[in-house]
Amino acid sequence: MKLYPSPEASQILLGRNFAAPLIFQVPLDDMVDSVAFSSDGKYVASGEIDGTIRVWEIATEREISHMKHVGIVHSIAFSPDGKYIVTGSSDGTARVWDSATGLEISRMIYEDSVYSVSFSPDGTYVASGSWDGTARVWEAATGREISRMTHDDWVRSVVFSSDGKYVLSGSGDGTARVWDAITGREISRMMHGGMIRAVAFSPDGKYIASGGGDNIARVWEIATGKETLACCMMTGCTLFLSALTENMWLREVLTVRSEYGMPLPVRKYPT
Repeated sequence: MKLYPSPEASQILLGRNFAAPLIFQVPLDDMVDSVAFSSDGKYVASGEIDGTIRVWEIATEREISHMKHVGIVHSIAFSPDGKYIVTGSSDGTARVWDSATGLEISRMIYEDSVYSVSFSPDGTYVASGSWDGTARVWEAATGREISRMTHDDWVRSVVFSSDGKYVLSGSGDGTARVWDAITGREISRMMHGGMIRAVAFSPDGKYIASGGGDNIARVWEIATGKETLACCMMTGCTLFLSALTENMWLREVLTVRSEYGMPLPVRKYPT
């Protein structure tokens, strides 16, 4: 596993030629399927296809803790305070762990693979998305299910809004949906038109972005469900969607590049 600093790292993701200095590299036992930074940038967590989870101190390259699923670790996220991590696995569980000790805090049981996990902004809840077509919200400390939202196909990506009131999910059914995190009530539905693999809220909570198998990244206004931007991707490219700072988020969507370093045609910019 390798880490590069910003802004050079972002230039690499955008397909430009940068000789970014390597700041972290550690050998692992198997392929890495998921990674996440702590909010303070001091630690990084990795999830491997053999089910291993590790937390590392970046400055020293020291392994802090070591945990284990019995299936591929598809998704991993730190709690906002960095004290915990949540992982989603093909073993049909999402689990919350103490990031320093590796102690399992809670376990959420599914009947199929868990592909996406996310903490609420206050760390109280965990959202998860599964191959069984559901997105769910759980109490992080106990693993108690709070709400369940249902798609017509597998749920590949879930994320909380910045105020923690809503959950956004993207599915193989071609829809991105906004839900009330506590009641599970559907607030808004956007028809992307192809399998969705990544979703993100804008920091102000007014827009969402979706991207996936149709090679298009789209931005939508939540209140109206209206599409306000579309970026056409080249076939075979990989899409990165990030909810960054208030003045950077839509710019990031606009400046995504294909794996060939080509600019993306933009149809419309939100006003």
